[in-house]
Amino acid sequence: MFEYFETLTAGEIFTDIGDIALRAFFSIVFLFFLTKMMGNKQISQLNLFDYAVGISIGSIAADMATNQDTPHHFAFIAMFIYAVITIITSAISRKNLSARRFFQGTPVVLIEDGQIIKENLAKASFDINELLAECRYSGYFDISQIQFAMEETDGRISIIPKANARAATTEDLNVKNPKTVLPAADVVIDGQIVKNNLKSVNMEIEEFKKRLAEHNINFKELLLATLTKEGTLNVFFKNASAKKYDKFM
Repeated sequence: MFEYFETLTAGEIFTDIGDIALRAFFSIVFLFFLTKMMGNKQISQLNLFDYAVGISIGSIAADMATNQDTPHHFAFIAMFIYAVITIITSAISRKNLSARRFFQGTPVVLIEDGQIIKENLAKASFDINELLAECRYSGYFDISQIQFAMEETDGRISIIPKANARAATTEDLNVKNPKTVLPAADVVIDGQIVKNNLKSVNMEIEEFKKRLAEHNINFKELLLATLTKEGTLNVFFKNASAKKYDKFM
């Protein structure tokens, strides 16, 4: 590393740094463009094929930023080809079930009727400790409470509890015409009033400011404020040492 600085003049060093900075900037911009083109699925629902393509594109982008021997357009073309292949395979998968199973895989049943299916654990590359941890993450500490547990194609675990272990619904409780309401709206976030959220709890912005003023509170001082339709307001200050109101009407 030190030999590099000894063999170059200050001007050449700054030229190299500038070239790497430009390469890094353009690789990030192009990578962002390709990700948008391929869709948010690349982030939230990675299957094996998406994962392999994502790693490959990221590796090419990193090499483009640091390897000055590689022409810019070679890296751009390679990343673009990867993105086009991903889009084409996604389109084929949407229309053809066999292709979808080939590229995305199929769900694997790991637990059925409270019993662990050992051969499917190996197929999903899970060990018993990992499976138990996934069940605990979902709130199930007793395997016997689970009717089905499946590994989805993106690696997440879906769980269907047995009838006697699931939470009661309004239908179970014979509640007629249940109405879903917003528990609490975030009306201030990082010192900014969220007007649309205020409207969702039927309050005008001037009325809200007046209520805060009654308690000598400036909304710009708040990290978060939540308000229910019943009128309960919870505030959290940015400054931990500031006077706090946990809840007021």
